Amino acid sequence: MSLHALQTDGITESLDSHANHVHVKETQDAHGRHAQVRVLSYNFNILPRGCGGFQSERINSFLKCVNEYDVLLFQEVYAATVLPYFVQKHVCYQKRFVDELKDRGFTHYVISRQPSYPTILRESVHSDNGLIIASRFPIAHCDSHTFDSSERSSSAVRRGCLFAEVMAPSQDGGSVPILFFNVHLRQAEGAAATSLQVMETRRFIDSVIGTLYAENNEASKIPLVVAGDFNVNGIGLHDGGQPAKPFTELVQELQPQGGGLSDVILDAYGQHPPTRPSKLFFPSRSKLNRDSLTPQRQDFFFVTPAAEVRMACIRKFVASSRRPYVYLSDHFGVSATLGVWATQRREPSKTAVRPLTTVSMPEDIVHEHCNPLLSVRMEFVPLLLPACAAMYFNSLMLYGLGIIWFLLWWFISRIYALSDERQFATVTSAIVEGKEAVTLLHPKEYALLHEVKSLAEMWQKTVCLHRTLRCLGQNNETDQPEWLTYAAVDAKVRELGSGLSALGLVPGDVIGVDCQASRNAVILELACVSYGFTTLTLVGKSNALRTLIDGQ
Repeated sequence: MSLHALQTDGITESLDSHANHVHVKETQDAHGRHAQVRVLSYNFNILPRGCGGFQSERINSFLKCVNEYDVLLFQEVYAATVLPYFVQKHVCYQKRFVDELKDRGFTHYVISRQPSYPTILRESVHSDNGLIIASRFPIAHCDSHTFDSSERSSSAVRRGCLFAEVMAPSQDGGSVPILFFNVHLRQAEGAAATSLQVMETRRFIDSVIGTLYAENNEASKIPLVVAGDFNVNGIGLHDGGQPAKPFTELVQELQPQGGGLSDVILDAYGQHPPTRPSKLFFPSRSKLNRDSLTPQRQDFFFVTPAAEVRMACIRKFVASSRRPYVYLSDHFGVSATLGVWATQRREPSKTAVRPLTTVSMPEDIVHEHCNPLLSVRMEFVPLLLPACAAMYFNSLMLYGLGIIWFLLWWFISRIYALSDERQFATVTSAIVEGKEAVTLLHPKEYALLHEVKSLAEMWQKTVCLHRTLRCLGQNNETDQPEWLTYAAVDAKVRELGSGLSALGLVPGDVIGVDCQASRNAVILELACVSYGFTTLTLVGKSNALRTLIDGQ
């Protein structure tokens, strides 16, 4: 892990961050060691250089308000992993962001590990997990966990969980340990309780607690924070203001041994304010631009009872009115002020399942240690390769090889073909005689559909499985086929379904359909299935149908 020690005092002007939904709890300080920590969890949406999105100026704007916090938990602050470290030091936004935080007093930090070059080539992973924990206070232990992913749609950028034990200074001159877990999950395939990444997160939390606390290792008695972007919407369209079922299942599955986790915003107000509003004012020239169709709450801040919540709010981080965007990210931040007491004696386990990194002295940033091919000696290799290539190949040949490599990479990354299911059908003599049905041996990519219980769930899992593949097509005016991917069809399905819900339709309502077979008809059927509407095909003469419709 990484830790830098640099003492710098700086005062910056606070950015107008529009804090909403503030909850303050006054509590008398108890006797003994007591500490107070101001924490922010924020999906900043900073991608590697070249992705666009006004990233440099958004970083500059955000840095004006970091003095309000003691511990920062960031998601989606990615490194330019494909570049050698000596190049990253000059062009990587993550490296520059961490250096700026150090100058502002966050001299202790942990960054998710970067994949090695063999991993990049073997699994087409283009960046790290994008997770950072930055603290003004010392970090005693740290660790990280990267989720395994076999899905093509999520292989380029992995998600994971980052851990840091922050030693917050107490009033009596000592320190109080607080466990921070920074989490970023990919978009759930179905119910959160069945998500493998949620279960991996819980096991990671349990293993850390079991390592640090040999006895009395119930999570409810330990100051513990689990925060980040969980990609589970807590706002239900038809739940009457109550927490959505996916959120309830997420909380149940995420509970570590001893339980006690609860969301600070929901506990304070009894509802979920959106952290991704229905209309996002974010850089329109960036590929990150996204118009969510309904308000979403994907960013949560869970704490145990041992960490008292004195203040909790949503921070929007509004940009200057002269910029072409309103918010600094497509997520809002979740902020909380926590009060903790040193009431739990920590006794490290002698038989820990996994060792934790002990941070006892300043080290170099994590980039230089996690990837063996990024050492100082290896920095000379990229410089020598062009020189060696120029000795054996002319410029025209090198240019041609570069074009061939790019075309192969683009073809492998963008285009996939579905397996021919006919090869999995086994026809026996009993089938020919009508005594048995055709046995279909599904390929391994359909294993996720094994426990599907509804058409809506099947559609969602299919989209996650084949997000970039062709799904629905039709011929244009020149009789050429035009295809929509599963992701594009799913976006249209959500748009149509939310529009029908906005008109007042509720699950169970019947919708009469009078149209020819077309791409839009398929999208309508998928939208009705996903939102619980029932379709009724109308067949008859056009004048009779018009009379029926006008009479309703």
